[in-house]
Amino acid sequence: RVLGRDGQGVPGGQPGRRGQDRDLPVGQPRPGAGHGDRRQQGPDVVYLIPDQLPKYARNIEPVDKYLDDAAKADYLPNVVTSVTIDGKMMGAPVLTSAVTPICNKKVFAAVGQTSYPTSWNDLLAMAPAFKAKGYDVTAYAGDVKNTLNQTFYPLLWQAGGDVFSPTASRSPSTARGPQGAELRQAARRRRLRGQEPAHHPAAIEQTRIAQNKVGCVWHVLPAEIEKFWGKENIQALPHFTESKQIGYGTVGSLSMLRNSKNKDAAGKWIAFASNAENSKKYDLAASFFSAKKSVGALYASDPVLGEQEKQVANSTVGPLNEKARDVQGVLAPEIQAALLGKKSVEQALDDAAKAADPLLG
Repeated sequence: RVLGRDGQGVPGGQPGRRGQDRDLPVGQPRPGAGHGDRRQQGPDVVYLIPDQLPKYARNIEPVDKYLDDAAKADYLPNVVTSVTIDGKMMGAPVLTSAVTPICNKKVFAAVGQTSYPTSWNDLLAMAPAFKAKGYDVTAYAGDVKNTLNQTFYPLLWQAGGDVFSPTASRSPSTARGPQGAELRQAARRRRLRGQEPAHHPAAIEQTRIAQNKVGCVWHVLPAEIEKFWGKENIQALPHFTESKQIGYGTVGSLSMLRNSKNKDAAGKWIAFASNAENSKKYDLAASFFSAKKSVGALYASDPVLGEQEKQVANSTVGPLNEKARDVQGVLAPEIQAALLGKKSVEQALDDAAKAADPLLG
């Protein structure tokens, strides 16, 4: 539970009201955020991640007026951006993450590589040496069920590109822009490794990543790989840099349902649960990072999480667009086709743009 089991410190002044916490796993649909809340059968407050906010924007209440100026000023700027739609904060952030590249120290030692990459070009330059020793310099999660936020989009953002046009009215045809350049780089890395990208879901223990045959990955969390590599062999790196240094990181926030009958009480609870002291407790318990500037570093003594924590300010949640997930659904198969050599990069990205544009109206 977010606030622990003792319930101490819950703001009072609400006679006859009783709070109930629900454990809501990250990534699960949030009860009450859709049609079910019309009869007030859902909760007053729900946990949402940024790509859910535009989809549920009509059903949730902006939280600006429930947070005081000091609380709002304490948020990291990119965290505020990640929950803001039409100038209004649609949730009060309580956690952040930063999914940065991690490399296997054992593999680097076996290859004789003494430095770690700072960019995709560095990684590409290392590929022949890894291949010669029987290792892959990286692995791309090509299954269409994987979120592009953690696979292809980081390459795109680092190259200075974006998923949508500036007006978000269409997904740009980008075969000759940053998207095309980065997809060509990814395809070239695949050829240098001599390995096809995974195009079907596989448990991580069945992959060469878990078999200690891959140098670096950028879509896997340290907790998922620690039992295979050993924490002492995980080298966490900053987000890679090309045109700019950037990568993916989520932001979890508490949002109020618009039809709540208890808005004042819900607003006070959101302010309480999202304050620096209480959100810090949850972040430490769940190995997330703080959204608050005043909290500072939570993992300074941890060589893995501590390095990733430094990248929170350079992380993005991706596009805040109601159709963001739908667009991913049509882009992913085209990107997979290009990586597998079934389509040229130009054809795949042109086809992706043509498929995505009707979704945007």
